[in-house]
Amino acid sequence: TEPDVTTTAPVTIDLTGSMQVSSTSSHVATASSDGGGGGLVAVQDMSADAEVTGDTTAHLGDGATVLDANLVQVSAEIAAASASSTVVVGSGGGLDIAGTDGSATSEPTVQASIGDGVVIGGTAADPQPIVGDVSVSAIGRAEADASGDASGGGVIRAGSPSSDATVSPTVDAHVGTVGATTPTVVQTLGGITVSASLAKDGETYDDS
Repeated sequence: TEPDVTTTAPVTIDLTGSMQVSSTSSHVATASSDGGGGGLVAVQDMSADAEVTGDTTAHLGDGATVLDANLVQVSAEIAAASASSTVVVGSGGGLDIAGTDGSATSEPTVQASIGDGVVIGGTAADPQPIVGDVSVSAIGRAEADASGDASGGGVIRAGSPSSDATVSPTVDAHVGTVGATTPTVVQTLGGITVSASLAKDGETYDDS
């Protein structure tokens, strides 16, 4: 599944408390393969591929109006996006050929955003700044580990272990878009923070 928390149709919100739009995900992919053989001619060629992708999105949709709130917070976070691949081959024979191909890919996308034509703090015709902060935050994480081992014994032996690990996350936080027909207006007596960061630490997310 891909967590997506979005206000779709234009909505009007009037709160005395805080407004939060948040989305969190955690994905782990593990692949392993092992084998062995023997004989006059032993050929072992094994592979394992693990891939983590998908989108985690929190979005205050186009045309929304937040008349009042103590706090407006839009946040999306990938708690973990780990891909791990392990391939082990052991064989033996007069002619021993062993090959491994392990691949691990972690390419998640996380986005936190406020859409176009949004007004925070009253209306466009009647500005009434909110008293609290407005923040948009996206935090991404990605990890990939791949290993391959080819071993064995024979009169003639050829080993060809191969491992590839790819880490390519996308982290995006923004307010409005360039060239929007109707710009977004944020009116607040507090602060405005827009941040996108890639964290190196891994976390465990419990959705129970």
